[in-house]
Amino acid sequence: MNTSTFFTRAEKITINKNDTYIKSYPSLITFFAKKKILTTDDVIIGMHMVYGWMPTVLTITENDTISIEEATEIFNKLKSFDTQVDGLVWDSYGIHQQLEKLKKKFNNSIVGVSKFLHFMRPDLYPIFDSNIYRYIFEEKPHFYRMNVQNYIYTIKEMEAIGFQKEATTVHNSIQNKIGYSITMTRAIELTIFSMGQE
Repeated sequence: MNTSTFFTRAEKITINKNDTYIKSYPSLITFFAKKKILTTDDVIIGMHMVYGWMPTVLTITENDTISIEEATEIFNKLKSFDTQVDGLVWDSYGIHQQLEKLKKKFNNSIVGVSKFLHFMRPDLYPIFDSNIYRYIFEEKPHFYRMNVQNYIYTIKEMEAIGFQKEATTVHNSIQNKIGYSITMTRAIELTIFSMGQE
């Protein structure tokens, strides 16, 4: 991904304020914002909500995976982080292994897990899908490429963009285009999503 190109192209993207995803986004954020600690019911309801954003039906795998209670514990731990994802806390927690467990539990899909993580903590976790992958990696997003390792890489790339001074301009521009406040992480992710569709 070419970061300088990102900032040049970001100003030119258009976003339809009336798109269902754009209009429904604040409602999903509000649902999760009210939850200090997630319950297993919150995880099940929340996963069904985020799968409403996807052309796939949710499957919660029971065989050879962690329990829903264990998944809830992992989500609560990931919700509790105070720092950006590049820190020692993530490394000591074994984030790759924890995300693999969640992926295997829910449709064997990091895309669905990333959406849940995003709505749970929109300041830390971006949504990861084929459009994001296409832009970040500059190649076709085959299923086998939509994996935990590439999601973690994407998080770090978006974090690096957010630390650049030009990111504030992009953040403000995207908020003006959609008509409500969002986190820097969401502004970067939505911009990359839009560019990945081009």
